[in-house]
Amino acid sequence: PSPAPSPAPAPSCPVWSEGKTFNVGTVVSYQGKSYKALVTHTAWAGAGWNPASTPTLWTPTSASCGTSK
Repeated sequence: PSPAPSPAPAPSCPVWSEGKTFNVGTVVSYQGKSYKALVTHTAWAGAGWNPASTPTLWTPTSASCGTSK
């Protein structure tokens, strides 16, 4: 008999970092949690627009990583 196929590993979220542009619906990892972008924006260096401190830009989510529209 053939071995049972192993499940595909869950994709890991890209880690949030300053200087990147995030499209609406993009899911990222920040401080061990997943967040979904509410609007398309650029996280300018020094602006402090991290997911944990900007609820107008990010919402905590349990969605899988990548883009979830």
